[in-house]
Formats: sequence, structure tokens, C-alpha cells
Amino acid sequence: MSWRAKIACLLLVLFTIQAVVGACASGNEGGPSGAVEGLKQIPSDWQSFLYVDLAHLRNDFDLRPLYDALRSSIGGDLSSVGISSSDVNTVFVGTSASGQNYGIVSGNLDFANIRKVLQDGGAEKTEYMSIETWTEREQGQTQVMVFARGAISAGAYDAAREYIEVIAGKAKSLYDDNDVRDVVYRLPNTAVAATVATGGDSFPTDETNCVAVAYAFHKIDAQTLELTCVGKFTDSTNAASSLSDFKLWSSNQVSYNLENVQSVQEGQFIKLTATLPISEIGNGATSS
Repeated sequence: MSWRAKIACLLLVLFTIQAVVGACASGNEGGPSGAVEGLKQIPSDWQSFLYVDLAHLRNDFDLRPLYDALRSSIGGDLSSVGISSSDVNTVFVGTSASGQNYGIVSGNLDFANIRKVLQDGGAEKTEYMSIETWTEREQGQTQVMVFARGAISAGAYDAAREYIEVIAGKAKSLYDDNDVRDVVYRLPNTAVAATVATGGDSFPTDETNCVAVAYAFHKIDAQTLELTCVGKFTDSTNAASSLSDFKLWSSNQVSYNLENVQSVQEGQFIKLTATLPISEIGNGATSS
């Protein structure tokens, strides 16, 4: 398998996680700290962002079956780039303004082994803004893997450069967007996963007056998760007129049967909550 194909596998792993995992922890509003730190690494004009704390899934007794199901389905793809799934603690996935996907993983990674896999696969060790990169060009496309901040990240050439410019302090991050911060800080503060969007597939494109959304799950007991979805609108009038449509859109963001669905308007914001069984998420992960 070429190194470029291995990068594609890594991104597939990350989006497999995005398809079956939400946030799973108890807490009050204030925003998950891990997501906040991730947003500080994502370029300001990117469309969407996903954060998953795999270490929490691994260590939470109630959520361990979900982690085990994910590990069995993604472990082979991670190993293809020299990464053991049991060593991954945190995952970030971003989608650039041009629709390019970019993934970041961190944890107890064996960087020496990853470098060997890249070298054996024909990748070229390079550098951009004094940050280590590994590049492979194949069939007119360039894929890049970046070693920075104790993490490994991978994706298309342009997305990798934009990411590096942010972490090098040369460009603004998604965290610098006031609208993004406003929705993120209304999520549970100990949630271990979250999705934030200002455009793209994770954004309600029919709602032209919506400026940012964020959604996550948190565990409310050993059997139950609660979905929290927050949308910010241009003003309170537009938020009020969008209440029904936003409720429908939010409910459609997960492929599970939600219960106890409630939505309320709070000024410029709409907040939706709903519940679903942890076992349903686990079954979805197993079948994916």
C-alpha cells in the first residue's frame, strides 16, 4: 500500500468515528476543554470541526463497549500508518473551506515507528515553517503528514499548510470566531466529543440566518445519552422564526431514534436536547 493510500485510510478512520460517536460525559455548560483546544488549531475559514476524546471512551465502563467496537473496525487502518488504536487519546477532524479533509490524532504515539513506516513507503521528509512534514506525490496529488505539538496530522497539501500556519501563530483559528465560541461554550463542559460547523454538510444550509452550530452528546446515566445542539442566528427574530426547522434539522443529524426532544429559544440562540440509549450507539458502531 502506498503512503498516500495509507493517509486515505487514516482519514477514513477519523470519519468512521465521526459517523458513530458523539460526546459522552456529564457536565454543565461551558464547552468541552478538549474541543476548545482543538479549535485553536483549526484555520478560521474551515467549514467544520470534530473532536473525540477516545481515552474517555476507553476508560469509561459504560462506554467501553462502544470504544471496543470502534477499535475492532478501525485498528487495521490505523496500524497501516504505524499507529496503534489503543495509543490514540484524542482525535480532531477538520474540513477546509475548499472541502479538503484533515485529521489530527494524539496520544502515546510511537513517532519513531511512524517515521519508519513513512520512509519505507517512499515518503519524503520535508519541512514547512520549521515544522516536520512528510510528503508523497502520486498521480498529481500531494498528501502530507505533519509532526507537531506531540500529535500526528494528515491530509491534502493545502490543508496541511493552512493548519501549520495556524499552529505557528501566523494565521487565525476557528476559535477566533466569536460565533463559534458562542455555540461551543453552550455545550456540556465535560463532553468528550463535539462537532462545530459554520458551513458544509454539518451545517443547516437552508437556514441562511444561522451563523454557527455545535452539537454533542453527554452521558446522563449508565444507559442514556443526551444530545445537545445549539444554533446561533443573526438576531432573536430570525431565531424565533427558525425554531421548528432547526428542531427538525438537529434531530436529523444523528441516525438514531431520539426521545424526549425539546427545543427552546434563548435570544439569538436555539438549543435542542434529546435522549437516546447508549446501547443503540454501540450497536451502530458495531455494524459500521
